[in-house]
Amino acid sequence: MRLFNLLVFFLCASISIYAQQDWCTPDRGELTDLNNLHTIKPRMVLTIPVVFHIVWHDSIDNISDERIQSQIDVLNTDYRKLNSDLAFVPDLFKHLSADMEIEFCLASVDPNGQPSTGITRIYTDIKDIGTLNTPSIPSRAFIKHANLGGVDSWDYEKYLNIWVGKFQDNSGYLGQSSFPWYVDKSEDGIRIDPKYVGINCINTTKKKYSYGRTLTHEIGHYLGLYHPWENKCSAAGDQVDDTPSQSSYYTGCPGLIYDYGCLTVPITMNFMQYSDDKCMAMFTEGQKTRVWDILQNYRPALLTQTINCNFLSKDTILSESHIKIYPNPVNTCLTVELSIENQLEVQLELWDITGKLIYNEKMPSIAIRPLEIGYLPKGIYLLKINSGNQSITRKIIVI
Repeated sequence: MRLFNLLVFFLCASISIYAQQDWCTPDRGELTDLNNLHTIKPRMVLTIPVVFHIVWHDSIDNISDERIQSQIDVLNTDYRKLNSDLAFVPDLFKHLSADMEIEFCLASVDPNGQPSTGITRIYTDIKDIGTLNTPSIPSRAFIKHANLGGVDSWDYEKYLNIWVGKFQDNSGYLGQSSFPWYVDKSEDGIRIDPKYVGINCINTTKKKYSYGRTLTHEIGHYLGLYHPWENKCSAAGDQVDDTPSQSSYYTGCPGLIYDYGCLTVPITMNFMQYSDDKCMAMFTEGQKTRVWDILQNYRPALLTQTINCNFLSKDTILSESHIKIYPNPVNTCLTVELSIENQLEVQLELWDITGKLIYNEKMPSIAIRPLEIGYLPKGIYLLKINSGNQSITRKIIVI
């Protein structure tokens, strides 16, 4: 789970919130049972069909298809070890980084065999539906049930259900995932606040979670991964051999540090940490082993499902028509939207009119990229976008 304020929220279920404290304690029996399940078989890359259920009350929460596509792009770069952040992983851990051999796509058919975009949208008259639960035991998440104002799940054995709905202000929660062994399959999946879906400009202190890593983290829980500080310094840990134990969670961008409680050097840039989005970079080979063990033992139908996917056809050549930049003029955060293949490398450069390079970054061409420019003096700047032999330059006005 992920949270940016330390909270305790008690529920009687095996779930995890992207937060600084779990809603409840995971079933330790499940942890023990999975210790020796190293039964990975030869395989092709697994593609998991996803459906996003957008449940909105205020129009701002009815997020765009582009935002959702940017989230799919983030997941695919993170789970296939294609993310540019890997360059910043310390040498101590580089050899542990894993291609999880898992990809994600928007489902092209619904459970009735009808064509689908992999996105459903409904209006609800219930405010803050994302964090509302019934008082019964076990509780029910409003957003996950049509009779409570939300949307019923699609077949949990074939689809990854992701419900997007506003969380209560100041609740501190970003997202929540069920573990694979959670018994109420009508609630199997993930719910997330729309602010943290995909890549976007968030002009608040929450912008450190605006690069799509909340869902990277939550899907880790959906696939059976725990936080690295499970069981503190105990040998049981998170049941992954190559993630060093740690005495507590870390936030921000801690980098290479020493945990004096456990006498270890934790992998603070692991996707299952609480680090800021831009400071997360990797899964480990041990986490990959655990995920594939769990897929075979708890989610075997995902390995054999035959749901078709919506793959957007994108060009491999950069041109003017492939770029949207907004707002312009701008005063805080600039959105750069690209529509070329996300396996291509793109370089962004921001120059002032004197010819001084202000910012540059190489990255896969994820659909949306926010550029924080609030620190710049007012004036005219040039944004240069390079890919292969193509180069596009746009004038940006900072006000």
